[in-house]
Amino acid sequence: MTETNAYGQNASAAMEQTKEQREAKEAKAYIGNGKVVWTDGNIQAADRVEKQTEASEQSLAGRETPDLPF
Repeated sequence: MTETNAYGQNASAAMEQTKEQREAKEAKAYIGNGKVVWTDGNIQAADRVEKQTEASEQSLAGRETPDLPF
């Protein structure tokens, strides 16, 4: 979203699409809108976070996870 809407929102979030969906120009499934509240004037794309390494996965081994209702 590059423009501010009637509610003062200037950011949006959408579900990730596959390459095939993008190439077929399928409509995005939007999750919601938001508002940028602070910037230093430099807007940059965020760095992509790589998957966890095997070492960090091993450090989580043995930790108990509480049962979730969903």
